[in-house]
Amino acid sequence: MKRALGKAISYEEMAKGYEEMAAINSIIAQEDNHLENEAEMIKTRYKTLAS
Repeated sequence: MKRALGKAISYEEMAKGYEEMAAINSIIAQEDNHLENEAEMIKTRYKTLAS
């Protein structure tokens, strides 16, 4: 067990926390990819309009 802020945390609790963080990071990565794709589409659209 590890102690965090004076509280004992079991390895099971830590593993659950890491799983939750992984799920959140996955959602953030998906949204980031979506925004990058949108930005690329907008850049392409404006390059086409400018030429």
